[in-house]
Amino acid sequence: MFLPTAVQVGEDGETSGVPGDDVPDYQSGFPDVRDPLLVLSVFEGDLFPGAEPQSVYQLQTRAMQPVADAATGRPLRLEMRPGQTVTLPGGRGSVEFESIERWAGISTRYDPVKGVAMWSAILMLIGLLGSLVISRRRVFMRATGVEGEERSTVLLAGLAQREDVALGGLLEDLADDLRERWPGATIIDQTDSRTDRP
Repeated sequence: MFLPTAVQVGEDGETSGVPGDDVPDYQSGFPDVRDPLLVLSVFEGDLFPGAEPQSVYQLQTRAMQPVADAATGRPLRLEMRPGQTVTLPGGRGSVEFESIERWAGISTRYDPVKGVAMWSAILMLIGLLGSLVISRRRVFMRATGVEGEERSTVLLAGLAQREDVALGGLLEDLADDLRERWPGATIIDQTDSRTDRP
């Protein structure tokens, strides 16, 4: 267990800077490296019983035994500061806490299609708003010749998806435009059912 700023916890649960027993407990009082402490427990035995796979982040100790402290007989626990070296009992070697190296993990990602997806979504939203705001209209025109006369009768009609007060004006403008183009035609505007014969 690594503690960036080690603070000893007393038996009453309050923090104190003075050791209170033979095996003190610690917690980190600050995330920055102000008073680092590395606390290690030592085990020996079969690391992979039955060749079973295990996590690299957690030590499986069911087939291992804790190494005892030669002085107290209790399970050995190492408390090390940077630069310290501790010799393990029974000729098991030594453990050195050399230094602390700061590092940061940075993850980057580049997605060239993200811009296309964003503009596609914007265009879809604009189209949806347009379908809700812009009125859809249908205009029908039927032209029939008058028997025995050199003129025609043109019938105009309009249909809107919902109530549209501007539809009548649109048909009137279209009727006026047809009168200019066909002076001899009779234009019947379905909006007010009037007949205008030139």
